[in-house]
Amino acid sequence: MVLSRLLGASKASGAKGKKEDGGDEEAFVLYPPRTPSGLNPLDFGDFAKRIEAFRKAHISFPDHRTRGCLQILELDRVRFRFGRRWPSIKEKAFQMVESALHKNLGEHDVYVANGENEIYVFSTGVEHGAADTRGRLIAAEITGRLCGTVPGGTAIRVKTMPFDFGLGLQDVTSFRQLLQRVEAYGKTIDSAEIKLFNDNVENL
Repeated sequence: MVLSRLLGASKASGAKGKKEDGGDEEAFVLYPPRTPSGLNPLDFGDFAKRIEAFRKAHISFPDHRTRGCLQILELDRVRFRFGRRWPSIKEKAFQMVESALHKNLGEHDVYVANGENEIYVFSTGVEHGAADTRGRLIAAEITGRLCGTVPGGTAIRVKTMPFDFGLGLQDVTSFRQLLQRVEAYGKTIDSAEIKLFNDNVENL
């Protein structure tokens, strides 16, 4: 059943004696992750070991430069859709999100939550285009389970970009380092797109 509809039914049947929205918030912690595919930044040794294992698995593919990608799933619109109910249901929501990721990702793929609004997904093995398609299908599946049908088909934005995992993840030992590498790479991509636009603006 769609979570938003289930919540509506529960609210209608149990409104009497209920605290104000958010007052029945379940205990929520972002880490540890809820599936084996998730990374736990609080377990420093395991985090570094699994990042390196992913990197080595990726570069073992002869054509690894054309495979895999970094995807950022943005959950802020899901959060806004639930409004004041979000604090009380976010544990269930993250269970659904992480379950969908674990079910659909490849053998070596991993993900890590960056706060409550973003999840970074590291994919290898599949080509860039296929990885992008898979990410959008996962977003649509999660949206369906959480929100049902929404305008545009999904409440989750997916940003897909190629990422040189061989160099970009080398010697990463902490979540902070990982975020810095991703941010630096994102700026490189943005700069390249701006340069490409400026070089061709006269032909537009």
